[in-house]
Amino acid sequence: MLRAVELRKDCIRILDQTMLPKKVSFLKCRTVQELVEALRGMRVRGAPLIGMAGAMWLALAASKSRTKQREKLLEELNSAAELLREARPTGRDLHFYLDRMLRVARESSDVARALVREARKIEREMVEISKRLGEEGSKLISDGQTVLTHCNTGSLAMPGEGTALAAIKFAWRQGKRIKVLVTETRPLLQGARLTCWELEREGIPHRLIVDSAAGLCMQR
Repeated sequence: MLRAVELRKDCIRILDQTMLPKKVSFLKCRTVQELVEALRGMRVRGAPLIGMAGAMWLALAASKSRTKQREKLLEELNSAAELLREARPTGRDLHFYLDRMLRVARESSDVARALVREARKIEREMVEISKRLGEEGSKLISDGQTVLTHCNTGSLAMPGEGTALAAIKFAWRQGKRIKVLVTETRPLLQGARLTCWELEREGIPHRLIVDSAAGLCMQR
């Protein structure tokens, strides 16, 4: 399973999506500012994945903190959370998971251990949700169908197999002979660069189309 964001002992490791599909390159974010820059630069993207990255950072920050005072640690975590919120102010998932992590921190005596455990739990939850989306969504796709997808909704957007793209992946693995039309998704070309890359890895037949051709392709 592709892991676009990973919590490690000393950093948050991120698959740099701006380098795809030409190069698979990973960033190691060791400071909150490095993660903020990765969020602003779209090196990590997709609402669920952004939320996951934020949660993992608070876990890492608590683990790395040198303060022995609980209240001081909570202040540090709140400050980091505010910087992350400002990086992607419209990221609903980011705000939701930051709030969840801060709530756990306030309610825990061993903050660092509790936050690492909670971040792992959030990741497992997302993977399970992705699996359920793939299982249920694949039921809507019949053998021989052509499916059109926009932007990127796969493993590069959510831990696991993604959201909408998970349904396509599951349908293919079930032996359904499907084809996928991928819109380029201007201006950042998430469809052309990212979705095509994921489909290529799966061996799923696909064709890239310009955004303005979507209506014509669906009509046909």
